[in-house]
Parts: sequence; C-alpha cells; structure tokens
Amino acid sequence: MDLTVRIEPLAPAQIELAYPLAQAIAADLTLERWRGYARAMAASREPYRHGIMGAWSSAGYLHGMFGYRVAPDLALGRVLQIDNFVAMGIGSGARAATALIGAARALAAAEDCGAVQALVAPAFAPLFDSHGLVPVLSPSSRG
Repeated sequence: MDLTVRIEPLAPAQIELAYPLAQAIAADLTLERWRGYARAMAASREPYRHGIMGAWSSAGYLHGMFGYRVAPDLALGRVLQIDNFVAMGIGSGARAATALIGAARALAAAEDCGAVQALVAPAFAPLFDSHGLVPVLSPSSRG
C-alpha cells in the first residue's frame, strides 16, 4: 500500500472534486458558491498570490486542502494566511493534514512570508500547535 501524499494547487478541472471536502467544513455550501470561491482563489494576481492547495493520494483521491493568500503585514512584511483547512480519510487524513502543514510552511518560505496565519476548525488546532503554528479558531466552527 502506497502511503504517498502529493501536494499541488487545485486545478480548475478539479474544483468539483473538492466540493465534498468543502462541504465538510461548510455543510450548507452550495456547489455554485463553492465554484465561485474556488475560481476566484485560482485566479492569482501579483504581487500577492492566492489559491487552493490539495493533498492527493497516489491513487488520485483528494484527502485534504486549504485556501491561501499572501497578504501584507505591518510588522512582518508579508504573511501567508490559510483558511478552509480540511483533511479526511481513514488513515490518510492525518498524513494529508501533516503534508498540508508542511506545504504551508514551504509556501510561506518561498513567498518570503514572516509567518503563517491559520484560521482552522477546532479539530485541527492541536495538529497546528504540535507543528509550532498558532491557530485561530474559525468562527463558523466554534461550538
């Protein structure tokens, strides 16, 4: 069994494949709203990039994703903001989540960001803490 997780930007042709994952964090999300969000995030403009990163299994299944944007910050110059972080799958969810966090760190370094700011569901907060990232709990997911 191959346990490889591949991280890459979500391509326009993959937007609908990611819809079930998006619904896991926003149950009332319509397909049309998801398409609009995903298309807007994929249309990156300089100087501050944005997009959606996906975690794919070697079998071609999407197990996780997060939205990101590089934003100016008064104290740090540039920061990588991530949101809509989700990772799922029996046995593969933890690998996908860890790989996505690694990808966020690598992206922040590549974009010369002084920090990663993560807006996440409470279920993912301990994982972010364990990787030295301070999560901010998503208002829509607070109990």
